[in-house]
Amino acid sequence: MKKNLYYKNVFGRRNGIKAFFYSLFISIASWPRLLLEVFTRSNMGERYFSFSSSIILTVILAIAPYAGEYSRNYGSVEVGKFLLHNLTWYAYLAAFMYFSIQRRKEIKTLPGVFDFKRFSLSGGVIDKRLTDLRFNGQKFNIRTLECLIEPAFFFIIGLGLLLLGQNIGYLITICSIIYSLSYCAAYDIGDNFIMDKIDEIICGEELTKDLKDDNDTSKSRGFNAYGRKPSDPELRKKTMDAMFENDGFEPAI
Repeated sequence: MKKNLYYKNVFGRRNGIKAFFYSLFISIASWPRLLLEVFTRSNMGERYFSFSSSIILTVILAIAPYAGEYSRNYGSVEVGKFLLHNLTWYAYLAAFMYFSIQRRKEIKTLPGVFDFKRFSLSGGVIDKRLTDLRFNGQKFNIRTLECLIEPAFFFIIGLGLLLLGQNIGYLITICSIIYSLSYCAAYDIGDNFIMDKIDEIICGEELTKDLKDDNDTSKSRGFNAYGRKPSDPELRKKTMDAMFENDGFEPAI
């Protein structure tokens, strides 16, 4: 596959700060997403879903409320008051572990990754009750489901539990917000990757026309070649050939 070196060096600049925060945000979103996705998704990829992470999260979250109450009350815990605000917390953890076990069982029955029959980082299949939702008679696309509908479902549940004075509401609400933003970030990265490829193709085509035929820039689809070019047509052709690098890989399309 030929790589457009001109595009890479002239136009291929990146917003380093934005890329850093995207990478950081998606990284820290792994556990918050896990805490919610086990309930609404099935058939996840074996490298996407981590049962060991489910166990670690359950242990940490089981200890956290008691440890917080213990420290706030200087070494004493009122059991009745504690259970009043945290009973749903432990009910949620029990449900979370149950669904995590179900997701683990599903993965064991899926086609083999090493046989090229399964994408190991698959985010799974969204619950049919959500994918069947309609607005004005139209189903939501996958992007809207992941960025808005799924997290909104959990956000409403979390908000309701907060209004009932249940601490688990804080966890679910915060996780739902992170869930939404992480998918928005992932889709934005994907959009920019596709636009990069489209722009690289346009750049290559218009640059070739410009160097080969001294193309009229008013018809170049908005592309403008920066830099001087040789006046001799043969030298322009040699320059054009040097602007592309072949990495030896051709995609199977």
